[in-house]
Amino acid sequence: MPDPYVFAVIPVMAALLASFLAPDASPKNIASAWYAGIFQVFTFAFQMVMMLVMGYALASAPVIAARLARIASIPKNAISAISRRARLHASYAGTAMAVAMGESVANMLQPFWALPILAIAGIRMRRDMGFMVITFFNLLLVFGASLLLLVPLA
Repeated sequence: MPDPYVFAVIPVMAALLASFLAPDASPKNIASAWYAGIFQVFTFAFQMVMMLVMGYALASAPVIAARLARIASIPKNAISAISRRARLHASYAGTAMAVAMGESVANMLQPFWALPILAIAGIRMRRDMGFMVITFFNLLLVFGASLLLLVPLA
């Protein structure tokens, strides 16, 4: 396998070459735009590093680590995990929908999908984050109610 650094450099080089196709593209304009944008990326990267460090610290805490180990030890293999899902009478569709709903709600708080759009439009993330937090809580209520409808009343 190639070094992960290669997977980071190739898209940067592709974007550099594609930037020469833009109107008024000169090496000076491209370099100054990259220099101005790199500090915004540093802010985002610092947030991601903090999220990883805090997640690791939380998972390393003795109380949480013991609980995670206990939960992870329940299924012994993939077949066991699938059969446990079946014993809980969870439908495949319901499980898939719950995962999709959880993912879409979480995307409102960590909106990776919006970063290219905001960069193209020249909008700062701070301006839209309030709307995303409001959307997060609304989706949490709507999707939470939807998940209650998925649970069979037996």
